[in-house]
This record gives sequence, C-alpha cells and structure tokens, in this order.
Amino acid sequence: MIIVRLSGGVGNQMFQYAAAKSLAIAKNTSLEIDINNFKHYTNNFRVYNLNYFNITSKINNNKIIRIYSNKYVYYLLRKTNKFLLNFILNIYFEPKHYFNQNFFDLSKNTYLIGYFQSELYFKSIFKTICSEFKFKVIFDSLLVDKVKSKPSSVSIHVRRGDYLNSKICSEFNVCNLDYFYKGINLISKKITNPYFFIFSDDVMWCKKNLKIPFPHYFVEGDNKDTSLRDLQLMSLCKHNIISNSTFSWWGAYLNQNENKIVIAPKIWFNHSDKSYYKDIVPDNWIKI
Repeated sequence: MIIVRLSGGVGNQMFQYAAAKSLAIAKNTSLEIDINNFKHYTNNFRVYNLNYFNITSKINNNKIIRIYSNKYVYYLLRKTNKFLLNFILNIYFEPKHYFNQNFFDLSKNTYLIGYFQSELYFKSIFKTICSEFKFKVIFDSLLVDKVKSKPSSVSIHVRRGDYLNSKICSEFNVCNLDYFYKGINLISKKITNPYFFIFSDDVMWCKKNLKIPFPHYFVEGDNKDTSLRDLQLMSLCKHNIISNSTFSWWGAYLNQNENKIVIAPKIWFNHSDKSYYKDIVPDNWIKI
C-alpha cells in the first residue's frame, strides 16, 4: 500500500495525490491518503479539498499512521530515530524540490512526505489524473456559461495575498505587472479575439493596476470559499497565463483544449540554484 501525507492548499494536495497515484499504479498496489496533518493548521487556513473531486482512493484511518501524522511525534522521530519510523512503513521524505529519478524504485509499501511539484511524477497517467480530478459539482453555472461562451477565453491568475508576506516573499518570486503585460501581448498575437478572465486573491488591486486593452472580466471573490470555483473556471478557459502558484498550475494543466497556450513565469522561486525548480513547468508551456 502507498500512503501519502497531504498538506498545504489544494494545488499542493493535487500534486501529492497525483504522484502517489502514479506510484501506486506502477507498483500495482492501493493508495490511501493521510489527512491528519490538516488538524494542525490554525484558523482553517488550509483544509482538505480533494473531496470535491472524483478521486478513487480512501482516507487512511490507521491509528499508527495517525500518530505519525502528529507534528510533534513526526519531528521527534525524524530527528531521533528514522529506523523507528521505518519499522512499519518505508517512510520517504522528498529529498529535493525537483523530480527524483529514483522515485519509482520505492517499495510498494511506502508512506510519502513531500510536495512532488512536477508532472514527471504522473505524466504517464495523464488521462487517469484528469479523470480523478474531475469536479463533482459545478460551482457557478452562470460563470461557467460565460467562460464557455468565449471561444478565445484566457485565464490570468494574479497571486498576491500571502506571497506579499515577508517570509514567503523571500522564497517565492512575486510576478509583477511587466510579466502579465508580456503574457497578454504574447498570447494576443497567437489567438484572435482574446477574452481575458482575471482571477486573484486581490481583485481590487488588479482592477486598479492591471490595464488590459482587450475585452476582459474580473472574477470576484478569490478566497478559501471560492478557490475551487476559480480552479474549475480556469480549467475551462482555452488558454492560461499563470502565476508561480500550484493553484493556477493545475488550472492550466486540467485545461482540455488540445491547442492550449500556457504562459508561465520563468522564475518560480527566489533561489540561487535554478535547478531547484527546473521541473515544475512542463516543456510545452511558454516561460517568460
């Protein structure tokens, strides 16, 4: 059995699940998900979101796994006795932020901990992943119809919010207006009559600062209550301009348009070692 420890927002959860699903299929074994980590987030900042998708894996309720998920036990065992951690399951801590070539050499009985932010973990089962990440419901039928009515719809995702936090900002590059204007200019030369849908956790800032010389629509209300709606809408757009965010990454990845154009930032993290994030953007996306 493969068990994966879920953490973070919906984009991170999707990466973790997709990699684990791919490993479970490769090893011809079952997959279960550990969601106990969400108990340790304060003020419901992060919650389990995969229940909104048609995923086929069960939630793990093993009492021992529940103990391992306790953040204090987890850190204590990781620091003092990794052998004890591996006594029941092979515990795999993601060693690097990019694709690990030895990932599929892992045991069929492994507990996965990491982010796994690369399609290389699950590219071979693309259709399966898209099937599992189909939404169970339509969150806003009026907006869905509006997006579908535009034959050249383009999503723009502007991630600000927590990225402006001093600690997070030191790690993540914040995409500036120049990036978005370059993306808009580039995509407008490749398609006819583009119609832009702007998604952001700071829509007021976008309305004030992002001047788009094409028909466009600001989608209101990007917060923890509307994030899944926005992810669904972004995936329905024909083309995508994303931020360095796993949230908009999945909006573009689930876009089923065979001729889609996806524009992504060349710099994802503020890290001196560029190999740190070398696998996160698929090769067929345009990096600027």
